[in-house]
Amino acid sequence: MQKSDLSFLFGRGILSAALIISTILCIQVALDTPLNAHPDEIMHVDAFRYFAAHWWPPDLNSDQLRYSRYGVSRVYSGELVYLVYGKLGELISVVLGRAYSDFHVYRLLNVALFVLTVATIASWQSSLVDPQRLAIVFLCIPQIQYVYSYANYDAMGISFTVFFFLWALNHLDRGPKFLSWKSTVSLGLILGFILASRKSFFIGLGLPAVSLLGSWINYKYKGSFIPKSQTLIQLLVVVVIALSIAMPLKVIYPWTQENYDIKKREMVELRAKEGFKRSNPTFPFFNMSKKGIGYFEMLFRKPYEWVSKTARSFYALFGYMKITVSWWIYWTAWSCILFLSALSLFNFVLRWKEISLLSRIIFLSSPVILGMTVVASIYRSMHVDFQAQGRYLFCAIVPLGIMMLGLVPQRSCKALLVERTLLFVLFILNIYALGWVAIQAIPQPFPP
Repeated sequence: MQKSDLSFLFGRGILSAALIISTILCIQVALDTPLNAHPDEIMHVDAFRYFAAHWWPPDLNSDQLRYSRYGVSRVYSGELVYLVYGKLGELISVVLGRAYSDFHVYRLLNVALFVLTVATIASWQSSLVDPQRLAIVFLCIPQIQYVYSYANYDAMGISFTVFFFLWALNHLDRGPKFLSWKSTVSLGLILGFILASRKSFFIGLGLPAVSLLGSWINYKYKGSFIPKSQTLIQLLVVVVIALSIAMPLKVIYPWTQENYDIKKREMVELRAKEGFKRSNPTFPFFNMSKKGIGYFEMLFRKPYEWVSKTARSFYALFGYMKITVSWWIYWTAWSCILFLSALSLFNFVLRWKEISLLSRIIFLSSPVILGMTVVASIYRSMHVDFQAQGRYLFCAIVPLGIMMLGLVPQRSCKALLVERTLLFVLFILNIYALGWVAIQAIPQPFPP
């Protein structure tokens, strides 16, 4: 296995120090900002609180839940994160006492997940991709850390798409061998949590799936086979575990509600605020395609400007899209990201012969998966609700990280020096951007 050149970029000690600094900033945001100062947090906390005391959603249109302006409650979303965090939060409060409000506990669970995710990435080894470089990407984009600093469902979805990619790397490095039962069970658990997450995270399955498919085709071409009986048994175990995790809230609960689709539409129509009712969607940013707005107008012209708002909110746009950093920071950060991506592409072309077939598949698939994510987000903004929020693209954070830094082959000394400089600039900007939010402490919550 080729040794990672991470030591030439940051070094283990500096990477650990960077993680500690980012964690401290995340904790400060989590503890110092008021409830609902962050996107839809009151809705997430309401779902966490419900599942802290219950194991099953109530009947549709229950009066004990909080509904968004769209007429929906997160309790009915079928996402497992609410049950897991609700029960964990209640257990922590009972064991440690209630020194903090429950929403602080939910936030700190996401911070802990951030540390676990980055530490897991940084400790992984692969001959195909450098996972440590992906860990650096997590520490250089403040919006990622911000997502892990308040109560929401996105953090768990991001982490499990990353875990699936790491699992795939481990399997690809092993070659055409039997999966251990430990690996089989872990795959079932990971896929189960992804299937029980928001649908946008399903795109995160794409890159690992393409890589595994490429591996299978490669081994078949070379005449390496895995006995079908063993493979089918393990595949069946994976499917059973994944469905056991995802089906209760995603499938079984809707099945228990007679005429579920009809009742859900009635609930949404009744609970939605004026302007957001499906029968009369007058709010300007809701169902834009039905208001005669075209893609060019949405993407580039005010007041929509999808490209600008998504680019800013992918990097650093906090609160309810109100807390910004200076424009020069956005331009500097995106210039660094684009330059790193160009440098990585140049290195990929230059060292094509040194790069394995599977590494080529992973690298070439990354921009395709990232592009699919962008297209899906554009479509949703046009036909459902205009929410140009960069966090919706974080399901493709692995492809972005690979495009920026991910492949193993050594760079030249000059290329490494450029990478060091750009990553140092990105990390300093990250400290400033996230630290600015923490210090300012987003003074007022958004009206529920």
